[in-house]
Amino acid sequence: MNLKMLLILLLLTSSLFSIETEFDQITNSDLDAVWNLANTKDPSLTARLDCMSFFHKLDFIYTPTGDVLENVISSPECEYMYNKISQCIDKEGYVCIETDNLFQDNCFCKN
Repeated sequence: MNLKMLLILLLLTSSLFSIETEFDQITNSDLDAVWNLANTKDPSLTARLDCMSFFHKLDFIYTPTGDVLENVISSPECEYMYNKISQCIDKEGYVCIETDNLFQDNCFCKN
């Protein structure tokens, strides 16, 4: 019973700490199929889209603390994210990514 309660609590609290952030720059890293995302106006949060490793991920990195919020995604999802991010940045100048809904269809935040 305690394990079930802990699991439910973890699932509920993860959505409370959801963030949505804008990135206006995507750059290649030293590795193929790995890209760094940045907001040139707010460097406190960056991201890394890794479509090369065994586990494909979109990681959010808090610059002051070095904390990482990992999101493991599939290979097709990784390709979708790369296409969406690059198209939004090219077309709109930025892309908004929400940690609770990585695969939203538009480039903008919900505001």
